[in-house]
Amino acid sequence: MTVRGAALPVIVLTGAGALAAVFADFLHVAPNRLLSGPAASPHVWALAAVWLADQVIDQAIDRQVTRNNHLGKEITVQDARIKTIDDLQVQSQQLAERMKVVQDLHDARSGSARLLDQLARAVPDGVHLHEVVAKGNTVSISGSADSSQDIAQLMRRLDASEGAHATRLQQVRAEGERGSNGFQLMVRQGASTEAQP
Repeated sequence: MTVRGAALPVIVLTGAGALAAVFADFLHVAPNRLLSGPAASPHVWALAAVWLADQVIDQAIDRQVTRNNHLGKEITVQDARIKTIDDLQVQSQQLAERMKVVQDLHDARSGSARLLDQLARAVPDGVHLHEVVAKGNTVSISGSADSSQDIAQLMRRLDASEGAHATRLQQVRAEGERGSNGFQLMVRQGASTEAQP
């Protein structure tokens, strides 16, 4: 914008006296006569209004920049919190998976311990166990008995015990001169199913 052929300089001043001096110099008028008398023209007031509007806009921009910086810092803090929450959720999921594995192992161990306890209670006097092998949900039992009735009694007791189902006699053989019978049983743990032949 030009006034009387001169370009307006960009000047940052404070106070009414400094403003009057700049405008007076620009308009070739004495500073004490600028704001009063015939020199107080509409151009002076327009320049003053433009300068004042520029100052107000600069202050508004500065406030907005300050707000934006503050919001940027808050967004960074919130992003860090969100990342922490995400990390905690991942850790929580991993802990839940580990707890499930531990619980499954505990259940399997307690199931085997329970079956061994029931096996100890189910063995009749005439039966001697030689080997008990657990693989998954199946337990293989081998031993000898004084008579086939003792083997049948062992099978009935195992079928009646909690957690052991589908007891199968896999093999019976006569052993030695005393007439004892060697046997091998298969006992399935878990849900009740029909015994397979």
